[in-house]
Amino acid sequence: MLFRGLLGIAFGLVVALPAWAGPDGAELYVRKGCIACHRMKGVPGATGTMGADLTKFWKPVKGEPPKDPREIAAFIKDPRLNNPNTSMPTIGLTSEEAAAIATYLLSKDKPAPSSKK
Repeated sequence: MLFRGLLGIAFGLVVALPAWAGPDGAELYVRKGCIACHRMKGVPGATGTMGADLTKFWKPVKGEPPKDPREIAAFIKDPRLNNPNTSMPTIGLTSEEAAAIATYLLSKDKPAPSSKK
């Protein structure tokens, strides 16, 4: 009986807290309301026009350094910290949630690396 109890506890912890688990950026993008202001092709309901179109957010801008996921996450978490004039609201994301959304934005629809040399 004790063995079953310990197994159940251990199993519950494994299911509840797998090492690889973290917030899903795509799900957070929708659930936290980003779709209300930001358009993103291929995301149902993401038709907002108040914010930037994030469809190809991952794409490098000519003449600029690559986008830093940590900077993007920091901006998503507290938009007015780095840009006091932004109209983007602070929506109460955790650092982990902001990082998940940043990772999602930087990978959404990004082409797979070419295997050609």
